[in-house]
Amino acid sequence: MSTILDALVAHLKEAGPTQWEQIAKEAGVSAHLPRKLVYGDRPNPTIGTIQPLIDYFSRKPSTTEQGA
Repeated sequence: MSTILDALVAHLKEAGPTQWEQIAKEAGVSAHLPRKLVYGDRPNPTIGTIQPLIDYFSRKPSTTEQGA
């Protein structure tokens, strides 16, 4: 079974590490949070920690949705 965190990590991996700092800035979270989530340094973050990133990706279509 997939979790919200799994989906978020998949979005971050799709965006790639070169985009993480900009994503963090636009989402209003620590610049280090995306890396920590992808590499498992924050294996069980609270929803309050990841909600800004979830909201960010809900506003942005993924590359697969754009037909790339």
